[in-house]
Amino acid sequence: MLYSSTYRIAFAHYPKTAGTSISEWFRQAFPDAIPVSRRNPHCCVRKSLARLSTRWMMARWRQASLAMLPFANHSAGHRKPNPVDDIRIVGVVRPPFQMLVSLYEYWRRLDTCPDPGNPWMSAARERPFREFLRLAVRGARAMPYEHFFDVGGPAWPRTRLVQFDQLERGLQEVLDGFGLDVPVALPSSNRAPSRGRPLADYEAEAGPLLAEVRRRFRWYDDNRDVFAGAYA
Repeated sequence: MLYSSTYRIAFAHYPKTAGTSISEWFRQAFPDAIPVSRRNPHCCVRKSLARLSTRWMMARWRQASLAMLPFANHSAGHRKPNPVDDIRIVGVVRPPFQMLVSLYEYWRRLDTCPDPGNPWMSAARERPFREFLRLAVRGARAMPYEHFFDVGGPAWPRTRLVQFDQLERGLQEVLDGFGLDVPVALPSSNRAPSRGRPLADYEAEAGPLLAEVRRRFRWYDDNRDVFAGAYA
């Protein structure tokens, strides 16, 4: 997650949803944006909010400690609220099976494995797509969108989700709704090369696992009508 304290807005990056392009644009549009977790750019919303809240509490504790020093300025000053209380979050959702195919192809074409100890990543690089997909659904490796974006959580009322095939229009709708006069112009970054296998071939290989993908990501299918353009 990227977070701008000045604009009180964050981008929650679910894998293979144009996150590289959006992150580049987000950093330009909101220059003070920082990663909530430098080790995991795909940290889910709940964990990201916990990190932000912890940082805020530590800053309050330091302020309170400094105020006890003899040379401290004892004026009340302006205390920043907990960012979790007013944070606005934007994210992108994509048809789940399409997202999993993209993730499989991405890991497969890397020169080296970023995490050799990750069995799901190793399956993408060394085993057929069906084995990769089995780990995604039966091994619970693929996090459903509602868990990643913490549907019903403290920031959900201020969370807006954009459909993958409506990126620029959807993001612009979100920013306009937030009252932010920021233009959206996404760079073409980390775009996959021309695909050798059509999606239908992957569906045929998936067989019964395709139905399991739909069950695991049922929340997306139940709400896809409100993702057209932007979630509101």
